[in-house]
Amino acid sequence: MRQYIRTEGMTSHPLGVFDMEYPIEAKFFELSELLYNNDPAGTCCVENEMTDEYDAEAYKLCMLKEDDLKDNKAVLGIFSEMFDDNYDAEVIKKIFPTIKHIVLS
Repeated sequence: MRQYIRTEGMTSHPLGVFDMEYPIEAKFFELSELLYNNDPAGTCCVENEMTDEYDAEAYKLCMLKEDDLKDNKAVLGIFSEMFDDNYDAEVIKKIFPTIKHIVLS
C-alpha cells in the first residue's frame, strides 16, 4: 500500500513533495498505477511491490499538453530519458490510449 500524506494541496511521497492541484494529483495516481501494473521498463516492480517505481514518469506525463499527445513520441521520450531506451515500446504503444485519456481528462 502506498504511503502518501496529503496536506493543503501538497502530496508527500518517496520522490519528495509535489504541489499538485487535486485534478493533477488524481491523474498522477492513475498514471502511476497504470505504469506500475504494465511495467513498461521491465523492472519487476509488481513482483517486488515497488509501488512508487513509476512516480517520476507519472508526474512528467501529467505535465504533457494536448499537442504532446497527438502521437506517443513525447511519452516514448520520457521513457528514453528515464530508462536509457531500456523499456518495451510495445507496452507504451498498448497503454498510450489510456495515458492520453487520463492526461486529457
